[in-house]
Amino acid sequence: MLPSELRVVHQANLFLTEGVLRVYVSGIFLWEGLMFTPAPVVPASYFEMRKQGTVLRLHLKKSVSSLSDERILDEVDTVVASLKEHVPDAVVVDLSSAPYFGSCLLEVLRHIHEEAGRQGAKMVLYGASPIAREVLEISHFNRLIPLVSTEDQALKSLVA
Repeated sequence: MLPSELRVVHQANLFLTEGVLRVYVSGIFLWEGLMFTPAPVVPASYFEMRKQGTVLRLHLKKSVSSLSDERILDEVDTVVASLKEHVPDAVVVDLSSAPYFGSCLLEVLRHIHEEAGRQGAKMVLYGASPIAREVLEISHFNRLIPLVSTEDQALKSLVA
């Protein structure tokens, strides 16, 4: 980066014709390159959902970065709709395939927990990696939603 006294700002003009991008700065040709149309984005599938008796099982299939915000928030709408349509007694969330996650997933879990509560369902998390467990504990989510190590513990906690 140049010191502020040396910084010069020019207006850039971009022209795209027949897949070729041309860049002009202050009327002077600067660069030319081919533009490729990106492949269509396939919506990510973060949750695998299945109903087993009166329990809705959610398996988080991969880590959730902050860049996934919109995609996972769209998917949580599907989970909430399923909660409303097939009112379960419990929601069990398997975090074992997500070694890490951030605030985006915390918001998703909070949203699912609120809807489960409205439906009268209990919710429990299990299978968190050490890093994921630390995130849940530091954020005090383990006080809001029970967090256990195994699926057996999760299912046993529902009858207690």
